[in-house]
Amino acid sequence: MFEEHRDDPGTGCPVAALLGDVGRAGDRVRAGYSALVERYIETLERMLGGGEHSRQQALIAASPLLGSLTLSRAVDDEALSGEILASARDALRQMPRLPRRRVGCGQLRRLTVCVCPLTTDDRLAADAAVATSIE
Repeated sequence: MFEEHRDDPGTGCPVAALLGDVGRAGDRVRAGYSALVERYIETLERMLGGGEHSRQQALIAASPLLGSLTLSRAVDDEALSGEILASARDALRQMPRLPRRRVGCGQLRRLTVCVCPLTTDDRLAADAAVATSIE
């Protein structure tokens, strides 16, 4: 949820990168994307400790994580884009039990919440699902 992530969608999380397009795609693409989102949510659940309310917390966290990144990429005003990301980071930091260090996407240099908990294999699977649906 930083500008570097916003500006380089090709190396970021496929859940966020495909968000705007999948809703208009066919059933196969949406099914593959749904499986990817489920893995994303399950990963967030594990990061939250897997307790009684971890799924609910993961679902609540996923919306601002994905939505703020997608919205920040869509606007043409760099200041507004940065404000969207900063506001989402601040809001997520106030949520109980969310991790405070950035994990995923190979960037551990700043403290924040999780950006993309998916592995490289998950990203490759998402690419393959989209490629298969286009064929």
